[in-house]
Amino acid sequence: MSDRLDAEVRFAIVPEWILDAPVSDRAVRLYGLLARYADRNGAAFPARSTLAQRLRCTVRSVDRALTELVDAGAVQRSWRFVNGRQTSSRYLLRPVTGATALSRGGDTAVAPGGDTGVAQNESQRNENHQEQAAAPRPRPRDDLFEALARAGGHQLERLTRAERGRINAAAKQLRELNVTPAEVDAAVRAWAKRYPGATVTPMALVHHWSELQPGGAGRPTVGPNGRTFCTACSVAWSQHDDDLCRLIAEGEHR
Repeated sequence: MSDRLDAEVRFAIVPEWILDAPVSDRAVRLYGLLARYADRNGAAFPARSTLAQRLRCTVRSVDRALTELVDAGAVQRSWRFVNGRQTSSRYLLRPVTGATALSRGGDTAVAPGGDTGVAQNESQRNENHQEQAAAPRPRPRDDLFEALARAGGHQLERLTRAERGRINAAAKQLRELNVTPAEVDAAVRAWAKRYPGATVTPMALVHHWSELQPGGAGRPTVGPNGRTFCTACSVAWSQHDDDLCRLIAEGEHR
């Protein structure tokens, strides 16, 4: 019987300083797994689901272990984009503690928008990546969302996920009516007159939207002058608009 081993033996090297670093056993194992996917420049592009499957854990556990490696300075993470859409994460292994870049055998680091030009390990072989390693693009401005946030007294830079979800839900319903930010501001003013002292929220505006419009349901039919119409603008109280009335009054006194 031959003692010769025909199967390919694959292995990954974990630097000793990582073994001594204040990270969990899973984080050390994750570093070794990333090293198996890394090219000669130390860049790896495995999917989080693939890492979770091989580590026998959940994707969230992978994220926690990755955070440990990033905080320890063992891994740098960035994002890859194709045609402006995020496609995957890019992991750059840093085997030397305190290192800011990785270069082996004269190879250069991965350039944004191009290929490494070197052979890649395992699933990275023969891939032609058109990418840009960059931070996620800022969220585009949404004027209607911002108007609703202002209506509820929210600070845009301090919104929680739950708050953002409620505002988005309100904005979705108002978009179906083609509501503009200016109309939201007008509804807030109408709310203050109709429900003085009551707290206004984005969803409260949605629930009472028709009532807050000029001529909306529940408008008074008799005004404070005891008549069914305004003597200043001759408009029925059920359809009266205070702003329009004021403009008419100002025009008559010029």
